[in-house]
Amino acid sequence: RGVLHLAVQSGVPIVPVRCDARPAFRLRAWDRKVVPLPFARIRIRFGAPLTVDAEGFSEAERALTVSLTNAAN
Repeated sequence: RGVLHLAVQSGVPIVPVRCDARPAFRLRAWDRKVVPLPFARIRIRFGAPLTVDAEGFSEAERALTVSLTNAAN
């Protein structure tokens, strides 16, 4: 929710981004950080920018969740 509050206060849209690499090593930390192996292919996917205002906060939250879920699949 923090990024949504920042977007409302700044007036700047949110751009969902997803990165993955193959082959890669995934660390066993809380964030499961990905470390690409040499010669890995790295893929970066961008979602559509989401504009957030105070009135549409909960709607923007749902749209951001859907966008990130779609990027993960």
